[in-house]
Amino acid sequence: MDNYDFNILQPTEFECLTRDLLQKKENIFIESFTDGRDNGIDLRFSSSKNQKTIVQAKRYKDFSKLKSILKKEADKVVRLSPDRYIISTSVGLTPNNKDEIVNLFSSKGVSVISADILGRDELNNILSKHRDIEKKYYKLWLASSNVLETIIHKRIENYSEFELNNIREEISNYVMNPSFDEANMILGEHHYVIISGIPGIGKTSLARMLVYKYLANDYDEFIYMDSIDSAMTKLQNGKKQIFYYDDFLGSIMLEIKENHFENKLINFIKEIKRRSNAVLILTTREYILQDANLRCERIKLENIEIAKCTLNIEKYTEPIRAHILYNHICSADIPIAGVESLLQNKGYLNLIRHKNFNPRIIESYLKQKKWMIFPEKFYDGLLQSFDKPISVWDYAFLNLSEFSQKALVIMATMGGSVLLSDWERATRYFCENTGTPYSENTWINTIRILEDTFINIIKGTKTNYYATFHNPSIMDYIVGYTRVRPTLILNCIRHAVFIDQLFTIFKERQARNRFPDSFIPIEPVHYNVLHDSYKELLPLNEKGRLLVFKGSQEYKEDYSIIRAIIKIAQSQPSIISQFPDIIKDIINDNNLDEVACFYGDDLVSLIEVVGTKIFNISNYVLSIKSLQGLSSLFEFDSWWNIFHYEVEDYNSSDQETLISTLDYLTETSIKACSTCDEYNDLLSKIREVSDFIPYWNCVQYKNQIVETLSEFKEEPDLYEGLEYREIGYSREAVNNNNYDDMFASLLYK
Repeated sequence: MDNYDFNILQPTEFECLTRDLLQKKENIFIESFTDGRDNGIDLRFSSSKNQKTIVQAKRYKDFSKLKSILKKEADKVVRLSPDRYIISTSVGLTPNNKDEIVNLFSSKGVSVISADILGRDELNNILSKHRDIEKKYYKLWLASSNVLETIIHKRIENYSEFELNNIREEISNYVMNPSFDEANMILGEHHYVIISGIPGIGKTSLARMLVYKYLANDYDEFIYMDSIDSAMTKLQNGKKQIFYYDDFLGSIMLEIKENHFENKLINFIKEIKRRSNAVLILTTREYILQDANLRCERIKLENIEIAKCTLNIEKYTEPIRAHILYNHICSADIPIAGVESLLQNKGYLNLIRHKNFNPRIIESYLKQKKWMIFPEKFYDGLLQSFDKPISVWDYAFLNLSEFSQKALVIMATMGGSVLLSDWERATRYFCENTGTPYSENTWINTIRILEDTFINIIKGTKTNYYATFHNPSIMDYIVGYTRVRPTLILNCIRHAVFIDQLFTIFKERQARNRFPDSFIPIEPVHYNVLHDSYKELLPLNEKGRLLVFKGSQEYKEDYSIIRAIIKIAQSQPSIISQFPDIIKDIINDNNLDEVACFYGDDLVSLIEVVGTKIFNISNYVLSIKSLQGLSSLFEFDSWWNIFHYEVEDYNSSDQETLISTLDYLTETSIKACSTCDEYNDLLSKIREVSDFIPYWNCVQYKNQIVETLSEFKEEPDLYEGLEYREIGYSREAVNNNNYDDMFASLLYK
C-alpha cells in the first residue's frame, strides 16, 4: 500500500480528496461546504434511509493539534445532531488516538464509531483501491515517500538544490495548469521542449515539475546543463537521461555562451531527437528567444520553436490564478490579521484579476516578510507590489547599507553570476576609488546580509565559491536603479576592473539589442570615459576573461582580445566608429599574421561586425590572412560573404592557398563529426562551398562521407513497449470558481 503524505495538499485540496474518496467508498453524491461558513460541516450526504451524515476534513500535522481543533468543533456538531459523523484527517492515528476522539464526542452526546474516523492509513487504503482518484491528485502521487525517494536517489549532476525539502515545497505550491500537459505532450513528440515566457511567469517551476515527473517514471539520470559541450560528452547509449538547460540563451539578454553556439545547439537537439531514451528541457525569456531568431540565422532556419511551450498570463485562468495565490499564502503562515485584510471587501479578487498578476511577485513579497511588522497591512502591501512590481525589491534594496548597494550594482555590471573573489576585487576597487570605506569585515558581513535574499553563494570545485542573483528580477531591478543615476553610471565605467563590466549592461540604443529595459543605454557623455577604460583594460585581458559560474562548473572561456572587441562593436558600435584606434592599436600591418594565426575565426567575425574600411590594410591582403586563420569549413560562409570579390582576382598562388585551406578545413571537420546529422550537415556544406569555388576538387571528401554514412546503423529502441505512468492535468481538481469560500478557509487552516 502506498504511504501518501496528505499534508502536501492544501486544505481545500484535502477536502476535495476526502469528498472524492467517500463518494467512491459510499457510492453516493456528497455536498461540499466551506470552512468558516459551515457551522461544523465540510461535507454532507444522506443515505437511502434519509439519515443525515456530516463529514469534516481536517488537515493537520500532528494529533495534538487535531484534538485541540476537534474539541472546539464538538459543540457545533452537537447542535447539528447528525445521524452519522465522519472525520477525515491527514494525521496518522493509533487505536488510542481514535479512542480519545470517540470519548471526546461521546461525552457531548455525539455517537462516533472508530470505523468513521479515517486517519492517514485508512485514507491510503481507500486510495489504493481507486487509482483513478490518485491520478487526479498529481501532487499526492509525486510527493509520496516512495516516489520522492526514487527521485532523490537518481543520479543528479550540477544541481545543488535537489534536496527533499525543496522538492516537497515546490510540489505543494505548484498549481497544475494546461501548460504542464502541453509541455509534456511536446516532450513526448519531439524529445525536447523550449519553455518560454515573461520573467516570473513560472518557467522554472514547470521545468522542474517535468524533471520530477520523468525521474519518477524510471529515467536514470538528470543533468543540469552548463554548456552544450559538456552535455554532449554526457550522452550515453542505453541510459534514460533528462537534460535541463535553464536560461539557455542568457538570463536577462541574449548571451552567446560558447564558440559556434548555434551549430552546437542545433546538433545537440538533433542528437536528442534521434535517441529514444533522452529528453531535453530548455527555458528562456520569450523576448530573448525572439532576439535570437533575429540575430542567429541557423536558430531561425532550423525552426526550433516547433517544440515551444509559451507561458503567458492568458493561460492562467481565474481559477488557476486563485489557486496560485491561495497555495502561496496558505504555505506562508500569515497571521490572522493579515488573512482578514485579504478577505476584507474581497481584496483577493483584485489580486486574482490584476493586470500584473505574476507568481514571482507573490513569492518575493511573501519571502521578504515585511508584512510581519503590520500584518493588518498585508493586503495593501501585496496590492502595491502588483501595482508597482519593482517595489518588491525597492523596499529591501533601499534599506541596505551604501556598501551593500554598491556591491550589488558592481555584481550587475559583471553579469550577475561571478566568482566570489572576482566580485570582491571589483567591489573593493570601486569603493576605494569612490570614497566608500572598505574592509574585509565589511565585505564578509555584506555577503551574510545579502545571501538568500539578493544572492546565492554556491560552492564550486576545489576552493572556489560563486555568487549568483537569487532570481533574474533582482538583476532587472538593479539595472533599472542604476539607469537613472548618471554619476553612478560614469563611476561604474571609470572604475571597472574587468572589461566585461564595460559592455555587459551598457549598450547603445542603436545596437541590435531590442529590449531597453534589460540594459543601460550609453550616451555621448559616456564615450570618452568608455574609450579611456577600454584603452586601459584591453591589454589586461589577452589571456582570458572572468572566471564565471555556470551550474557547478568553473571554466575560462576562450576569450581573446578580438572577441572582446566584437562584443564592444555589437554592444556599442559608436565607440568603434568614434575611436578606431581601439582596433588599430591591436590589429595592424605589423601583427596581422599573428592575429590571423591565433584568432582567425574571431577576425572574420570582427570584420563581419565592423567592415573592412576601419583597417589600414587592403581587402586583398586581409582576405588571404583571415582565410588562413579559419578553423572550420562552417566558418567559410562568413569569410566568403566578405571577400568573394577579392577571390575573383586571386592569382594562381593565392588560388592554391585557398584550395589547400579548404582541404585542411574539410579534413578537420570530418574528424570532428560523430553523428549522422553532423556528417550530413558537413556534406551539404562541402557541396555549397564547391559551388562557390568550382576549381576545388572535393569529390574524395564527398565519397568519404557517403561511405561513412552507409556504415551507420539506426539505434534500436531499448524501451519500446514499456508502459509509463502519466500524470494528467485534472480540471476538476483545480477549477473552483468559489473564490470566497476558498480564501475564507485560510482563517481555519
